[in-house]
Amino acid sequence: MRNLKMIRPPGFTMFEAIVAMFILLMGVLGVVAVFSAGMHSRVRAQELIISQDLANMWADWVRFRLNDDATAGVLVSGGHQITLADLTVGKKGDFYAGTADAPFQVGAVGASGNLPTTGCGAYQGYTWAITGASDYTPKWVPEAGGSDNDWTERIDGSPIYDTADFGALPGNLKTVELSIFRGARKYIFRFVFSGVGLKYDAL
Repeated sequence: MRNLKMIRPPGFTMFEAIVAMFILLMGVLGVVAVFSAGMHSRVRAQELIISQDLANMWADWVRFRLNDDATAGVLVSGGHQITLADLTVGKKGDFYAGTADAPFQVGAVGASGNLPTTGCGAYQGYTWAITGASDYTPKWVPEAGGSDNDWTERIDGSPIYDTADFGALPGNLKTVELSIFRGARKYIFRFVFSGVGLKYDAL
């Protein structure tokens, strides 16, 4: 008796077609996922660069107005002075709107004395807040070794100068954690301020 072989019709079975479509779908989804991850990384990198620029501008602007000297002339009378005591957690502002908590706000919203970004029509959605602040006392150690000394002390522990002749010794520095927000994303930067800024003589 002759063996009869089943002749398979040309083409693909339903199962083979489903497997092929699944493999194709996984490949397409992989490409989409890589593209999406790349776009997300690019956006985050761009935001980080902008936030770094904004943080540096903020720090320079604060240093310009920062002065713990109560006799700082026009800065005091004009209400434009910032002291180390003002650098407290919770102070915040908006780079685009030019609004901020006192004394970081100078005059009306959009006034020329506010942040350098005020009125430039850029940085919409970027805000700032002081999320950390602590006193910082620099130390130094003699070359030959020994105990730490505050930056206001000589090697024997005496003051670096006579306060009767030169006024009060410099105070502590302040470390500030500045957070730049872009929506729900936060970028953290740290700066150290001395409390010694520009002085203007009263006119």
